[in-house]
Amino acid sequence: MAGDDEKYRDLFFAEADELVSELQEMLAKLRGGARDDEVVHAAFRAVHSVKGGAAAFGLHELIEFAHLFESVMDACRKDAAALQDRTIDVLIRATDVMQDLLECAQSGRAPAAEARQRVEEDLRACIDAPAPKSEPAQPAPEVQATDATGKATEMAITFAPADDFILCGHDPLRVVRAARNIGLSDVSVEGTVASLDELDPMVCPFRWTLTFKGADPATLRDFFAVYDLSAKVDGLPPPQVDPTPKPKLRPSDGDGEPAGMGRGTGFAKSLRVELPRIDRLVNLVGEVVILQAALAQDLRGIDAQGGTTESRISRSLETLSRQVREMQDSVMAIRAQPIKSVFSRMPRVVRDLADMLGREVRLDVSGEQTEVDTTVIEELVEPLTHMLRNAMDHGIETPEDREAAGKSRQGHIHLAAEHRGERVVITVSDDGRGIDRSRVAAIALERGLIGSTEGLSPDDIDNLIFLPGFSTASKVSEVSGRGVGMDVVKRKIQALGGRCSLRSTPGQGTEIQITLPLTLAVLDGMVVETSGEQYVLPLSVVVETVRLSELKVEELPGGAQVIGRRGEYLARHDLSHLLGLPRSAEPDMILIIEAEDEGRIGLAVDGVIGQRQVVLKSLEANYRSIEGVSGATILGDGRVALIIDPTALLALERRSGAAIANTAMPAARQETIH
Repeated sequence: MAGDDEKYRDLFFAEADELVSELQEMLAKLRGGARDDEVVHAAFRAVHSVKGGAAAFGLHELIEFAHLFESVMDACRKDAAALQDRTIDVLIRATDVMQDLLECAQSGRAPAAEARQRVEEDLRACIDAPAPKSEPAQPAPEVQATDATGKATEMAITFAPADDFILCGHDPLRVVRAARNIGLSDVSVEGTVASLDELDPMVCPFRWTLTFKGADPATLRDFFAVYDLSAKVDGLPPPQVDPTPKPKLRPSDGDGEPAGMGRGTGFAKSLRVELPRIDRLVNLVGEVVILQAALAQDLRGIDAQGGTTESRISRSLETLSRQVREMQDSVMAIRAQPIKSVFSRMPRVVRDLADMLGREVRLDVSGEQTEVDTTVIEELVEPLTHMLRNAMDHGIETPEDREAAGKSRQGHIHLAAEHRGERVVITVSDDGRGIDRSRVAAIALERGLIGSTEGLSPDDIDNLIFLPGFSTASKVSEVSGRGVGMDVVKRKIQALGGRCSLRSTPGQGTEIQITLPLTLAVLDGMVVETSGEQYVLPLSVVVETVRLSELKVEELPGGAQVIGRRGEYLARHDLSHLLGLPRSAEPDMILIIEAEDEGRIGLAVDGVIGQRQVVLKSLEANYRSIEGVSGATILGDGRVALIIDPTALLALERRSGAAIANTAMPAARQETIH
């Protein structure tokens, strides 16, 4: 049973993380000026649910803090319209403390007592509650738990689950087990099981009488408050009457919840599935896609040899292809999650750093509903944290420096996400001081990271901050100075098949942009041939394909070529040349490519095989990382084809000033990728 306890505990922390994210979202709405009763009620329910789950696992510090937090939220929901910004700021900091207590309970480390104590004092001030004279961990009981002779009193409490008790995720056995920790001395049960043809496994037909000996009444009320919407609980001692008058409740339907907020409404049904199960399903879909491609290629081979193929087989294959695509889209939709789960953690990072560095900063977030593969989301926390730390420490100036520069005292950071084709683009921009290029170049020379600044463009100097060991901090601190920041970001993003770019205007701010694939599983691609090898380009970057003979080619001074197309000229690049491969014949086709940094260009290849849905395989995990190559796939004939990242390949050529000379590439194509 210990394994079950651990499983339920993990489930609690997963749900608590979602509840804290929801709480942060509601408080952000309040901070933005919303004074909707439902927003306040949603925030209250999130705190209440965390407290209830903590009670089931005996997390006393979290219970006590959440109870105080809940008391403030309860006062707020009784008069939401009168909420002050100062109170909301306290609630936001209280959310940070509650998240820290959850993380500490999960990891076993000690929480930050000083920060918690400050927030608790502010919470009590919000409700004008006097601080307790005793230690918080041992609150004085409201009523005596012993009689006049000193014998411990007994309280019998009846517990009858409602019809939706199990559907709400509760378990009667866990209720009884958890009650042992707060003085449960005896249990009796009543009820009968229906016949098999009438039995509903999701409805609990029993009621329990739980006898507690010497239990604290306040603790009992907190314990059973978890189930106040999904069970009938009788026999609880009433709370002490507070002589302080309180504002009247807003109109409700009689059970303490606002009208229209009854059970079973206002939420969407969801299913929690373990990630390894989804990963296995994704792998199976990938194998089906490969098999479908192999069948299609075999059928084309039969036709090419003059054989006869039944038309119904071809139609069946088309149907299979359509169904496989629908199945793949469904699986990808299961894996896709809003990036909000990562973005919701960032305001806390900014608030903590603002306090530490003495900055005044406003963080704006947009595009938090942008969906990305859950595997990508899990890896984004560290890079985004580094980017924000860098913006806070090196970008945003102190309030005094900003005023001297003619700016507002409060700095501004914008965190945004958006879809662009088959990729997601995440941007972190600030209105700080920008990059001091002369200082960056001097430090890079001093540390031996570059040999000379000759020929470096402003963009090249800006990108020096991505070099390992680079830092402009004058001293090592808790925030920066060890040179392990932006290079970590770049390596992490490249490991995910993405890339980083940076733009900065001195005195005005810096923008860092990371581009990532939407999914790490399947890709729509264009299969092309060059120098006797087949490669795959993401279909999302291919605008059109044209025969080279149909285009006008002009040569510029220096040997570069451009192609005329519909009244405009595009730079021509040769895929063989970019890959450093010998060309056996003149190219026949031109692919018009939408490159992020250079706009549209013409990419010459020997031939176009056609569009394919390919299964992405990690090249780094199975061979090694190759710049300009985002991964590999297995074609229908069993051969391995590299997936080209045109933007990264062009950037590499631009930096080197020559074609890539990578002799390991032919060997990589021969590797079997499993």
